[in-house]
Amino acid sequence: MIRQLITLIIGLLVLTGCQEGNQTGAPELRIAAASSLAGVMKPIETDFEEQTGIQLTMNFGSSGTLAQQIGQGAPSDVYISASEYWMNDAIQNGLMDEKSIVKVMSNRLVLAVNDAGDIELQELPADTVSQIAIGDPASVPVGMYAKQALKSLGLWENVQGKLVYGKNAQQVAAYVESGNVDAGIVYQSDAIKSEELKTAGTVSNTHHKAIIYPAGIVKESQHKEAAEEFLKYLQSDEAQKTIKEFGFER
Repeated sequence: MIRQLITLIIGLLVLTGCQEGNQTGAPELRIAAASSLAGVMKPIETDFEEQTGIQLTMNFGSSGTLAQQIGQGAPSDVYISASEYWMNDAIQNGLMDEKSIVKVMSNRLVLAVNDAGDIELQELPADTVSQIAIGDPASVPVGMYAKQALKSLGLWENVQGKLVYGKNAQQVAAYVESGNVDAGIVYQSDAIKSEELKTAGTVSNTHHKAIIYPAGIVKESQHKEAAEEFLKYLQSDEAQKTIKEFGFER
């Protein structure tokens, strides 16, 4: 009985010590970010952690999937979407601190191939092109923008049977890199960072909505001051320089 009591007391002391350590230590921020940000977030994460001591845990996925996860209670402090549509959806569902929302970067669409061949957008319906990768327009912003562009160019109906949908921007790029498809509509940033992708042409932004990445603080965040510090860092000249190096724009 005495031994059990001593064990219980030691356990309580250890637990108390851990809790005090968590309270006095730097907070850990959970960042839900669009999959197209996976590359650029690595140096940003490193620099931010070194400068502030605040640890970041990244969760990458399609913007629509992330918004749904947050709505289902997935622990998140900051949400970075690849489209205003999904950020607005999260706001309307009462998930975000609306006053915290800021634009952190923008992007462009390009038609990408994985070899020396040249394909133009207007050639996508041709018999020489058998498969084209785009993101799933229902939940993946790069697919939503691609659908808008193809419709604007009058190509959507003629390429329906050739489309291969990716579950996020990274998967779309991977389909093209592997040669499983002839071409894909990807972000400029994905094409720049890939050694296997070749840009066959840029899609004019007049054919789709502006590709804007808004970021904001999740209402249920327990670390709002640290989250505000992270959002300020994303807008800093240092972070913006890194963002541009990875093919994004202000």
